Amino acid sequence: MVFKVDFQEAYPFVPTSAGYCSLAILGHDKIYVQRGPQHLVDGVRQAIESCWSDGIQKDENLKDSTGVHKFKLRGFPWWNFKADRFETSKLALGLMDAVRRSGFKVVTDVDISHRKLGFLRVWILRADPNDSSPPPDLCLALQGWSGVTAVTAGMPDEARDALVSTVRGGLETAWVVDEVEDSPDGVDLSLDTVPWISFGSDGVLARQAILGTLVSLEKVSGYRLVGTMRVADSRGLKPKMFFQSMPQKEGERAEYVGLSFNQEDRVRLFGPPHQGLDQFLVSAISGAIAAGWPRGCARQQECGEAEEWVLKGLPFDAFFKSRVDTRLLLSNILQVMWQQNFEIVGVVEGKLPVIYWRRPEKAGSGSVNKPENPVVSVMFNAPNKIRITSTDQRTLSPAIAAVREALQAPQVWKDVLKEDSLYGRSIEFKLEDWPFLRKPVGSNAVMVTSILLNVVNAMASVGLS
Repeated sequence: MVFKVDFQEAYPFVPTSAGYCSLAILGHDKIYVQRGPQHLVDGVRQAIESCWSDGIQKDENLKDSTGVHKFKLRGFPWWNFKADRFETSKLALGLMDAVRRSGFKVVTDVDISHRKLGFLRVWILRADPNDSSPPPDLCLALQGWSGVTAVTAGMPDEARDALVSTVRGGLETAWVVDEVEDSPDGVDLSLDTVPWISFGSDGVLARQAILGTLVSLEKVSGYRLVGTMRVADSRGLKPKMFFQSMPQKEGERAEYVGLSFNQEDRVRLFGPPHQGLDQFLVSAISGAIAAGWPRGCARQQECGEAEEWVLKGLPFDAFFKSRVDTRLLLSNILQVMWQQNFEIVGVVEGKLPVIYWRRPEKAGSGSVNKPENPVVSVMFNAPNKIRITSTDQRTLSPAIAAVREALQAPQVWKDVLKEDSLYGRSIEFKLEDWPFLRKPVGSNAVMVTSILLNVVNAMASVGLS
């Protein structure tokens, strides 16, 4: 079933009360800027003109929805053509820099794609006028089953060669690089066998190869991972990883770990190759699993250099109310990692699902400096449902009230909330008109993005970021 209705932004071209707006990439060739001020629209236009050689076909306010500026590009930047891999990465880097120069930052990106109806990826932006960080100018993309493409467009040859050498050295801490092929805008590295679709201990090594690259880039070249995003319409496609050069203070070091979710029932924690794990952190993850997953842990064991927890039941292939339990499991793990002063630096999806974490070494092993702030999760379920959970049920009341208000006029052009009720250990909001079962173009994409922005803004209004 495909629906289409007119949908208007209640407050066009003005960020939300907490400073949120969005940039959406959709279809094979479109960019929508929603609730973004004119200088952001101008910055996006400039980025397209300087980074995408085919240029812009249409540059206009969206006709059937207010508050949205539409760019339709010539060619197919969001279609996964191998020949366009360098230029698509250059465009993504340019868009990220345009966001930064316009006084915003990318908070997160949300995938609202439907495998049959179309591609829609929404970057949630928030005002950050005091950001003085340098622009991202390095992109690493995992390609196919065994490739890594490093996009270094505009760099002097000497700087590029040094970076590529660092990337190769990082990968080879865990895996063999077979071949390196130069191109004008970057370098293709081909790894031995098929690391990006491997399982078991080989899957751990493949993830450690990426982790080793993150460590090497920061330690040797001063480049730090600042985000990961999927910017092409292809199922299973791995996201691009964006880096920026960060000034290093003397003696400053960082600790990296990876946390992966495997098969249907396994959680793995691993560090860089041959460096071992902080046993205090291992114990903390064990506690988070015990607190978050009601069916418990069947066994804890080693898998390569990773610590592995095999859970009872199938948390990563769950249905109905068990999906709520899975989100609470993940929320408890996130809570523990944040308590331990780790921050998320990137998320890799597809066949290698993993969260990469970074912690300044000065934070110290086993030191808990942060309070036990609850983690609230917002899930977009089925064609017309939003569910909210929290690691502390006492925090749900203000969030529920804020979201309920955000889904009704005047926050949106028309009421989209049908009803709300308990669902397992969550609160479920049922929406009108099946918004998540629509071809994501035009006013349909605007409506879904508006719901996203209003929910994120509602969370910010009650102190949740």
